[in-house]
Amino acid sequence: MSSLNLVPNPQLMVAQAVVFFANLYVVKRLMVEPFLKLKEKREEKTTGSDVLAKNMMFECERKESEIEKKTASFFLENNENRKKIKDEARKKQQQLLSQSREENEQKIISYTKELRDSYEQEKKKIGSAVNSLSEEFYRIILS
Repeated sequence: MSSLNLVPNPQLMVAQAVVFFANLYVVKRLMVEPFLKLKEKREEKTTGSDVLAKNMMFECERKESEIEKKTASFFLENNENRKKIKDEARKKQQQLLSQSREENEQKIISYTKELRDSYEQEKKKIGSAVNSLSEEFYRIILS
């Protein structure tokens, strides 16, 4: 019959430990370390790209807000300049209109005076024309 031997064999245990650690060393060197390096590189490319993308998005948002601020300030400044130019144009328009009105009023006064003078002269001529016509009628009637 066979018997079960439960006594540990130190030589066998040492030999198995040596084989285990040798296999562990070989597997670690040939499989685990290259796999971990590859995994790190992949994470750098993906996660690093994520971080880079986040940084780029943050930079884009910052620049976008900066552009919006500059655009808003440009529009405010442009509106102010437009209002100033518009006010200056209105003032110039009012000035030109008032100057034109004054000139036209002076011309109207001058033309009115000329018409009155002309009217008075013609009125005086009517008196002398009436006298000459009366004399002519008188001569015709008496002759």
